[in-house]
Amino acid sequence: MNISVEASPEIVIPIIELIPDAASIEGNITLKDVADYSGVTVRAVSSDGNTVKTNTNAAGYFYLGNILSSKAYTVYFEKTGWNTESVAISGLEPMSLTDITAENSIELI
Repeated sequence: MNISVEASPEIVIPIIELIPDAASIEGNITLKDVADYSGVTVRAVSSDGNTVKTNTNAAGYFYLGNILSSKAYTVYFEKTGWNTESVAISGLEPMSLTDITAENSIELI
């Protein structure tokens, strides 16, 4: 009986970076007179110029992780053909998830 062993394809394990000062933000936006809210770019720009971005889904939901809680951010909501809105945020709690649209709704017109 012959037994052969072959090398398997390379297995890539992604690196997960844990940032103890990081927080996350989420929320929902709407587009006036439209039912599909997908494709709105949400960019969080820190006071030192670092940017984290994502896009909304059809329900208008967005999530951004790795927001440094020790920094102030301006969050921009942009979609071609629509007005741009922005929200200033600061004072996030480390390792928390904050809905930044819970008290102030965002609607692009």
